[in-house]
Amino acid sequence: MNSEVRGKGPLFFDETVVTLEEEEDCTPQSSSLCLIGKVLTSKPFNSFGFLEAMKKAMRPPKGFTVMGPNLFSFQFCSMVDLSEVLDREPWLFDRNLVLLRELGMGEQPSSVTPYLANFWLRMYDLPTTARNPKHIKTIAGPFGEVLDIDSSSLNGVNWSVRVKIRLDTRKPLKQGMHLNQKNGRPMWIPIKYECLPSFCFICGSFGHMWREHDHADEEREIQNLTENKLLFGD
Repeated sequence: MNSEVRGKGPLFFDETVVTLEEEEDCTPQSSSLCLIGKVLTSKPFNSFGFLEAMKKAMRPPKGFTVMGPNLFSFQFCSMVDLSEVLDREPWLFDRNLVLLRELGMGEQPSSVTPYLANFWLRMYDLPTTARNPKHIKTIAGPFGEVLDIDSSSLNGVNWSVRVKIRLDTRKPLKQGMHLNQKNGRPMWIPIKYECLPSFCFICGSFGHMWREHDHADEEREIQNLTENKLLFGD
């Protein structure tokens, strides 16, 4: 019998494709009960220390898996436990943001790239005509998906309104926005974020500090940015 295998390349490059058929008697799961996480930093960090810290904070009964140099999975027993972890965002490790994303059914864990995080922010000096949930959602929309509004901050004429958003960490932080008035003059609405992790004061981006910024060569520029001009957060 001729055992020769014909092909243009080595056997380990064979592009074999397998298709799985769904079992009729198997009830599909609605959730994987798994979160994929990474630490948003450009510097090396202590993976063991990170896992130990997350174990104490999350306490998922089924534990953790290290999937790569900066990719981790967190397995839970119930959707209640998983949702509680997401509700407590943002998570920080060594002042760096921890990004989490639920693994969808049918997704390959290594292909998941978390980039969204939940933050509370405060919008200051809103006009009285804008202090209702509908207008607040419109004003906060450019900062991210509005998840919640602190109703207690709407009572009376408070200096700020507190809003929870889902923020895209791939984009720079915003310091505020202009709100158009009926007279055509824009009104500046400053904002501040709560529990901000480390980020670049120059470009407003996560993942690196101002000392690592490509254009942080001028000492005077850095000094100006670090003296009473940082409006991103407390």
